[in-house]
Amino acid sequence: MKYLYTLIVVLFLIACTNTNNDQISDSTDEISQENETDNQNTNNSIVLTVSSSGQGQTSVDNVELDSRSTVYFYTNVLPDGRIPEVNEENINIIPIPSEDSFFIGWEIEGYDLELNTTLEIDQSTTVTAHFVDLSFFGLDTYEELFTGFNVNIDETINFKLNLKRYIDLVLINFNNDRIVNPIWAANEAGSFNIYFHFESWNGNPITAENIQGLISQYQEIINLWVASLREYDPQAPENLELKIFGFVFNQGVSVDDSFFEQYEGYPYVLNFTEGSESSPWITELVNSSTKINPYDNQVIDNRTDLPDTVTFYPENWNDFQHPDAINMYLKKAWFTLQCDGDCPAAGHGGVNYIRLFGEDMFDNETNRANMYVFTHELGHTFFLDDGYNCVKYPDGCEDQNPSIMFGGSGVITPFDHINIRLVWAQQRILNQN
Repeated sequence: MKYLYTLIVVLFLIACTNTNNDQISDSTDEISQENETDNQNTNNSIVLTVSSSGQGQTSVDNVELDSRSTVYFYTNVLPDGRIPEVNEENINIIPIPSEDSFFIGWEIEGYDLELNTTLEIDQSTTVTAHFVDLSFFGLDTYEELFTGFNVNIDETINFKLNLKRYIDLVLINFNNDRIVNPIWAANEAGSFNIYFHFESWNGNPITAENIQGLISQYQEIINLWVASLREYDPQAPENLELKIFGFVFNQGVSVDDSFFEQYEGYPYVLNFTEGSESSPWITELVNSSTKINPYDNQVIDNRTDLPDTVTFYPENWNDFQHPDAINMYLKKAWFTLQCDGDCPAAGHGGVNYIRLFGEDMFDNETNRANMYVFTHELGHTFFLDDGYNCVKYPDGCEDQNPSIMFGGSGVITPFDHINIRLVWAQQRILNQN
């Protein structure tokens, strides 16, 4: 894989004492000043941007800094274009990629620098900002992702603008952190493993029929999300098999006898007391890798730091055989009635979980959760972003790109599928390295 590195520029300046008119001293043509109005409000601080208007590397060492000045390095400008605020006598350096490039990270002479990190350097330190183009994802053009979709010219322009913004804001960070997407992980492992966590429920005992309805819906939504991948890449899955690792029921959640009859032999926890991302099981790394993949771990035991009222099955994992021959999970499906504010049906999607909550989230007659919220939040667990935020994605708001993630649609649309294809392309490259 050949990386295209576009410009690298470094500038260090002293914070001005004039709070009304911060000035940026320009040592090369490759330095650009952004958001001058915002800079005036940083209280004796200078905010710098690093542009990519040329090629090569510049190390500016003739400015007067304190010998150990604190410098803040940011991956990009805030989503609305503002420069992040800094404390007095601190300096921000922010990379601004060119139109067709993406910022992928810093290189600091003599330092091992993580993204979004602060460190002390002197004026002789060489700072390099690295940029690449679409070849970073093994792509020649964005249009490769549009196969099979009837997209007009106006939509193509908006699609490309928002795909690039998505890469800058989200996807590069997942790539740099080397996090394996659940779609890729499940395809490699042969199944998409989850466990259910019922933190609170609507007062009725949870039945096997309730759970079967949620399992069926979860399977349906996964397959809707991956439906267009095979047309784009013959190696991609047409569908992913959902398997249930186990069940967690919090204190106060009652369980019907039909559950124990239907799911005899599956791990379960009763009277659990936590309402967080944490799991009641202890996991152990079994496959060492430079990538972060839940399937590199396996469950080995029950936690011992929980109240005595918590009941586990199995009590001992040494000889336990899972009914579906699996030993680890990708996600937890997390249900609760509790909600921040007035939200009869809402949710959150994270790397480790999908959380659905609200009084109206689950329909006892159909045994299904709110389809729109369920689908949208599962999109988050596949790394997709909230595109309806018009500050972050001004080119996609107001239904310009109808999408279950961007708004303007209650179902998955071509733009959503194109985003998933971009994620898949990124994972292909990640898997090679």
